[in-house]
Amino acid sequence: MAVVARKRARGVVYWISFWWMGKQVWERAGLDQREAVRLEKRRKQEVLRGEYLPRELRAATLVGQYAKAWGEARTNRNAKSEIQQFDRYIVEREWFAAMPLVDVRPRHVIRLVEELKNTKSEATGKLLSPKTVRNLYGTLRTMLRDARIAELVDTDPCVLPHGTFRRKGGGPRRVPYSAANVIALITSPKI
Repeated sequence: MAVVARKRARGVVYWISFWWMGKQVWERAGLDQREAVRLEKRRKQEVLRGEYLPRELRAATLVGQYAKAWGEARTNRNAKSEIQQFDRYIVEREWFAAMPLVDVRPRHVIRLVEELKNTKSEATGKLLSPKTVRNLYGTLRTMLRDARIAELVDTDPCVLPHGTFRRKGGGPRRVPYSAANVIALITSPKI
């Protein structure tokens, strides 16, 4: 078994290689070397225990199916409104909801976020606010994390390029204490 790095135009992609039933199997592990090492270790254990099944034989859970079951199981305080928005803006996108969960990659998540940024709200007719897009992405990321915990997804596809979400400067700029104020604070008998 091995972790192999392949350089591509958009960066390094890691693959794992292992033997199963007399054949060498190659599996794409993603963009993170640590992820690849963990996946390779997990596959090695599965092969030794006889539990490994190739991707084609694994039960193909679709994103839309998993999202529905996952949403119904949510118990947090704002789960109802969170899932309504998630269904309205993410699950209704046929290309994403019909995709097998194991096939979701960072390029799909990036495409989804870009589409959300250009989506108009049904209530106002204006583009979704950046905060709404960030909240939807956060819900998606939580769902995919839970799918990973349930071992339905091998790697974390929620990897966005730097600067995808721009933040506004928050309030006035803070001014550091002057030397006189620092000395007064340090020498104060009340402290």
